Amino acid sequence: MPDLASMMNNPEILRLASQFASSGGFNDLMQNPNIADMANRYRTSGQTPSMDDLLSDPTLRNLAERYAGSGAGQ
Repeated sequence: MPDLASMMNNPEILRLASQFASSGGFNDLMQNPNIADMANRYRTSGQTPSMDDLLSDPTLRNLAERYAGSGAGQ
């Protein structure tokens, strides 16, 4: 699993992030109560989630598939 710095330097990740923001995905993310619940679980546990934890969360996987296409997470 790549680290966050490597992912942020990847042009494809930057393109997907830009597409996500411009398509309304970020707004949907901020208004989704499931995302707020997930963030609260990580915040109250005192641990930073790993990329594996984040990618295994069904809410985030659904968002990734919705905004990044059918190949997301594969």
